[in-house]
Amino acid sequence: MTLTIPTAIECQAELTGTVTCDGDPVENAMVNFSSNPDIVTFLPNPATTDASGNFTTTAMVPAGTDPTAVTITAVTIVNAVEATTSEDSTVSCPGEECPCKVRIGTQDSDTTAMITTSDGPSTIEGQINISAVECFTAATMCNPAVDNFQVAFSRQGTTINFVMGRRTSLSCTNGTQTTIEGTAKAAGNVYPPNTTFMVKIDLMISGPTATWTVMATDGGSNTFSTTFMDDVTPETFIGDCSSTP
Repeated sequence: MTLTIPTAIECQAELTGTVTCDGDPVENAMVNFSSNPDIVTFLPNPATTDASGNFTTTAMVPAGTDPTAVTITAVTIVNAVEATTSEDSTVSCPGEECPCKVRIGTQDSDTTAMITTSDGPSTIEGQINISAVECFTAATMCNPAVDNFQVAFSRQGTTINFVMGRRTSLSCTNGTQTTIEGTAKAAGNVYPPNTTFMVKIDLMISGPTATWTVMATDGGSNTFSTTFMDDVTPETFIGDCSSTP
């Protein structure tokens, strides 16, 4: 297996490689990626090889990352034999890690989700729970260590969860709008478990009403999107780092 990566990655870059067996390309091999230290996210992860044995993924580095030396590793299994290759790079991404802080959520909100899988697109009505706490502290500061979001959608035996969410970017506007972008692991019974998804959560507040939009993709055939309105919860907070709830 080969792996080609840039010697320096700023915010994101494409990684490529090829899987062969006895000189012949291997199609539909699943290639998993990781980095040491664990600061790089890959999408898709795993990536699947094409008929020529080639694979592609995008490496993403969180905003506010100073230049850091990393080792990126790709792993696949062919004919019950594990193949591993690693390459070194320096990753960075300018920007402010915590330009603001948020504590947002909604529970049991009715919504219609548009999903796609390898079987094609479909529309499902159900209920959704969202929880996101990013850079939040009650003090007049931001705490970069606070980093968690999750989304849970369900309907009569269908469950779609995005868990272990970690932000790659955060923005806020006038205390009434926030956008969180990051990665999360799929759970439930629709998408392959533990598949990495890029997730975007957008919340806009107008008076007592909150408008939510959630979009997610694994970089391949699996996507999720929904937009809905609900009441603003008492715990909701969107503000700059000097603000307090």
